[in-house]
Formats: sequence, C-alpha cells, structure tokens
Amino acid sequence: MGFMDKMKDMAGQAGDYTKDVGSMASAGMDPGMAAESARLNKLGGAGGVETPALLKSVTPQGEANKLSGGIPCVFEVEVRPAGGAPYEATFSQELIQQSLDGYLPYVGKEINVKVDPDDPQAMIAWTIPGA
Repeated sequence: MGFMDKMKDMAGQAGDYTKDVGSMASAGMDPGMAAESARLNKLGGAGGVETPALLKSVTPQGEANKLSGGIPCVFEVEVRPAGGAPYEATFSQELIQQSLDGYLPYVGKEINVKVDPDDPQAMIAWTIPGA
C-alpha cells in the first residue's frame, strides 16, 4: 500500500470515528463519553495492535463510576513491540473490581496491550498471557 493509499485509509477511519461519535452524541450520549467509547471500540477492535508489555504498575484512582461500575486506573507499562525498541507508556482505563484484581498479581510481569498504530502512546490493557 502506497503513501497516498495509507492517507486515504486514515482519512476514512477518521471519518468513521467522527460519524460514530456523532451518532452516539445524537442518541443522547455525553460527547466525552461518546468519544471515549469510540476510542475503546477502535483499540479493542481491528484498529488496535496486540503488543506485549511489562506491567510496571496499575493504580486505582478514585471511586467506581456509578453508571458502569468501572474504577479509574492508571497503568504504567514498558511496551515491547515486535521489531521495535521498547518504550515507556502511561495510560488510563476503567476496570471493574474483578479485572483490577486480575491485573494486580501481574505487576512486574508481561501482559498484552492493544496499541493504536497511529499513536503509540494510546493503548488499553488487553489480556494476560496464559490466563
């Protein structure tokens, strides 16, 4: 795929993202929540690249969301992309208590994250290898 083809593909993805956010907002969803939902859908779907990472820490940041039950958490990781140099990243993600409890024993061990290929600092915690 050539450079211009990649640019057209990226423009199409951006249009889809805007359309999704607009649809959710017009359905009554808070625009910030709609944008976060679209981001998570992109990363959790075909738009995110599953990549190993060393989990350095996962820290709860306050009370659970009354609507979703998710606890805001900050993850610190060392991302280890195939064929690339490892790099440090910090990201936020809401986890239900059961998921948070599942990640805590893996501090200092490898997990998988899904990374946005357009922004290597944007990611979500994805799986625990072998779990």
